[in-house]
Amino acid sequence: MRGEEWRGEGTVLVVDDEDMVRRVLRLSVERLGFDVVEAEDGERALQVFREHRRDLRAVILDRTLPGASGTQIMDELRQVDGSIPIVLTSGYTDDGSNADAFLAKPFRPTEVATLLEKLLEGAG
Repeated sequence: MRGEEWRGEGTVLVVDDEDMVRRVLRLSVERLGFDVVEAEDGERALQVFREHRRDLRAVILDRTLPGASGTQIMDELRQVDGSIPIVLTSGYTDDGSNADAFLAKPFRPTEVATLLEKLLEGAG
């Protein structure tokens, strides 16, 4: 499978309010060669995004977060830097948001790899 062999570089921001989901995403993304920074809510996501913006290759963002929806946070992230691809995750179906990609929960690490490869290699 192509996604299992692919390696990336740079940093990925993982945003999810569930510790276990963040842990699984961290391990999946680190296995691909990326560094990972994390946030558990929208406010922290914006702060981490601003701090690491120059190194970020992608953001993996939960659609449902405490205090603000993932789509609201996505819009705010794009105001800071619209060039970084954003993957929206959810246990519900894709809502047609303007995310660059959608990852349905539950997911397998190979799905994360395949999605990031397609998204980042397609982005240049």
